[in-house]
Amino acid sequence: MEQPTGAKWRWLSAAAKSRAIEELKRRGREAWGATYYSQMASPELCRIAGRPREVQYGALIGWIKRLGRAGRSDPSCAFELVAHLLGVPPSDQELITNVPSSGVSMERRASTRRIDPFDEAFAVNCPRLVHDHRFVVLGELPWEHLHPAVVLQPQDGSGFWYPQAARHNPLRAGRAFCCFVRFGNPGGIWHAKKLPLDAKVRAFALDSEWKPDWTERMGESELGQRLQELRVVAEKDFFVTRASTQLLEPTLRDHGRFEDSPLVFNEPRAESCRAPVTLGWNGGAAYIEIREGSGDRLVHAGTAASGATLVVRGVTSTPPDAATVLELDKPGQYRLRLYPTVWSFVDPPYEWWLDIT
Repeated sequence: MEQPTGAKWRWLSAAAKSRAIEELKRRGREAWGATYYSQMASPELCRIAGRPREVQYGALIGWIKRLGRAGRSDPSCAFELVAHLLGVPPSDQELITNVPSSGVSMERRASTRRIDPFDEAFAVNCPRLVHDHRFVVLGELPWEHLHPAVVLQPQDGSGFWYPQAARHNPLRAGRAFCCFVRFGNPGGIWHAKKLPLDAKVRAFALDSEWKPDWTERMGESELGQRLQELRVVAEKDFFVTRASTQLLEPTLRDHGRFEDSPLVFNEPRAESCRAPVTLGWNGGAAYIEIREGSGDRLVHAGTAASGATLVVRGVTSTPPDAATVLELDKPGQYRLRLYPTVWSFVDPPYEWWLDIT
């Protein structure tokens, strides 16, 4: 395959890579359904990609995503695979660009992050298929002085990234870390797309720690600016699919208590309620976290006694018997989480999705 005249390096264009990835997803879903990412691709696709044996669809998708590094031309087999997926000749000029698909020059990239071999030393384990809206990412940093960060982008058409940051999250011990990750909104609540819902997960090793007040969701450009400020040393990308449990219709039945009325797993859903809203529980103090449903901005986080009451400023009056009052700026969508005693990384929180009027 001939290089374009005068070009020292050549890469696949970002548009060609994106279209090829979407075509791989389509073929995978057509063959395997929602679990396609962890299933084997066809022998023909593996052969064109230069693989000596069959690999998963997720491996091919991840490989295409990682193409386009400065200082290294994309291999010819990558052009052949993308051309095959798009139904065009490998020499089609729409596939080729003389600039890395990331759009970042070699000089700028060298000043903001180091790529090899630290990407290989950054180990991350992320699930490919989940049925709950919460899961855990495990990893190991290249060095102890670095800081982990994880962001998630639900593929709902909005393009927003959700930082998975809270007190003690990610949790780390030396180089090892783990992060409690949540889909932006489970079960399609306030999303433009219902289940099955895909998401991109990106894990970073940073020179500086993620700032605690960066809790709201953000667009691609804003995320890039903040990562540039914190200096990315290494990163890993993953693709997670959340499949609906309604396909399984799970129930729990025994020969006693649940014999006549089996327990059914219920997907989370948004509830409408009118302020003031009182949250009570058994025991002493508990940790409460409230986030905006639309922007995922942290509104309140702290310890409170049972009987905490939510009121809307200028709309509802404070009940005279309220033990603790938490004031919201306006009516709207909120995510309310309750943790036992203090914020805990491992204990699953109680979580409500509320439309408060």
